[in-house]
Amino acid sequence: MSPFPKENRSLIRKAVSSTPEPVQPQASGAECRIWERHGCDVEAACQPIASRSNHDLMWTAKIRDISVGGIGFTVDRRFEKGTTLFIECQIEGAESSGPFMARVVHATPQSRGSWIIGCAFIKQLSAEEVEDFLRSAEQQVHRQPKRLAEIERLTGRLIDEKQPAGSRKPASDTVLLAEVTLEAATAAGKTARVLARRFCVSGLWPLAENSILQLSIPAVGRKALSTEVRVLGSIHKDGRWTMQYAFMEEPSAELLSVFGHSETQE
Repeated sequence: MSPFPKENRSLIRKAVSSTPEPVQPQASGAECRIWERHGCDVEAACQPIASRSNHDLMWTAKIRDISVGGIGFTVDRRFEKGTTLFIECQIEGAESSGPFMARVVHATPQSRGSWIIGCAFIKQLSAEEVEDFLRSAEQQVHRQPKRLAEIERLTGRLIDEKQPAGSRKPASDTVLLAEVTLEAATAAGKTARVLARRFCVSGLWPLAENSILQLSIPAVGRKALSTEVRVLGSIHKDGRWTMQYAFMEEPSAELLSVFGHSETQE
């Protein structure tokens, strides 16, 4: 049975690296690292065995590497050498997700108050268990949504404005919006999204369907980009806007990349 409460067991978030770190033997013979370490970026939880009945003494951690003989992670506190810990990594479908029991071998201070903790397993893992752990962690990452592409500043100028019947133009024809998602269908039937941090658009917002909008990205570290799109609709949910659109003409590869279309090809 896990030593941790159920609410703390959804812990894996990120990928393991495909390239293992080189073996680095240490000076002391008893604790000499003789196993190949595999780099990780995996969230976990740890708890001193002496505190296993006290759920308030559980610490979140991030695994850096794992081998059949031990595990390394970062955490926001120091554990003394020789301390025995329970370490749990909840990876869906992985039998070797823990809890592991390990003894602290070293604690190295880092910037911003964190510590790198190196531990030796009380009971070594098999090579198959390590492989299962790494494979399951990688699969978990592939199931997570990819990070949204972002544009810091985007401007939109109406070329052909379609006003709803009975609507009146505002005193100012410029609207500044924050955190607007632009969404379009790709040729492959997938959805490409980009987040505009600041979206300055002319016209009555939300824009009417079938309005033609010229979108421009200022030259910041690259040449200025511009394209024309047809507005297909606008959705307001949880305090944020999503504008659905379609390109009027075949965009360049650079525009496709900036507007998040390249992400859908992976």
